[in-house]
Amino acid sequence: MDPKSITKRPKIKPKVNRLVRTGVVGGDWDQETIPLENTGYFYESMMRRYKEGVKWENTKYYEDSVERIKQGESRRDVNSVLEFKNSLENLDDIFDDIKINGYKSQLELDSIRDNMSPFFSEKELKYPPEFREVTVDISREGELLWNDGQHRLYIAKILDLDQIPIRIRVRHEKWQHVRDQAFKKNSLPNQVPKNHPDII
Repeated sequence: MDPKSITKRPKIKPKVNRLVRTGVVGGDWDQETIPLENTGYFYESMMRRYKEGVKWENTKYYEDSVERIKQGESRRDVNSVLEFKNSLENLDDIFDDIKINGYKSQLELDSIRDNMSPFFSEKELKYPPEFREVTVDISREGELLWNDGQHRLYIAKILDLDQIPIRIRVRHEKWQHVRDQAFKKNSLPNQVPKNHPDII
């Protein structure tokens, strides 16, 4: 999937049991979306770090995260400033590895997971590797909306990659109806491109 095509996320993510590989959910969850660059300062901080060469210490993400950790909050299972700094070094390593060696699927990475575990909890690592890919939801119109996996998605965008593996988490029930019609009758509504990644 072209990471540049994932530009928004639902304001409220649709709920589905984590053990369900891909769910179908109706309702209005896809009607109110937020551009990814407006969902906080993490994307901006990553852009400054990897596009401009700014040190993490000079980003809003670093400043805010360190302040919260000092106040006793946990940040993605990170409980100390030292652990947080180590996680950022790990993110730098991932960025450099993707830049030099290309983007790898989670299945490919499982054999070298040692230096990447800070971004996955022990619980997450027990799930199949496909569950740890960049994850999207699909709206009633077929738009891909970000759900999970922001580190790797942002890196892919910054490096201007053409393709990354994704996992579909939730399809809107109206979009699923379009897919059913395409399968049964081999026809699509005019507004749906024939090369839509969830149809071909």
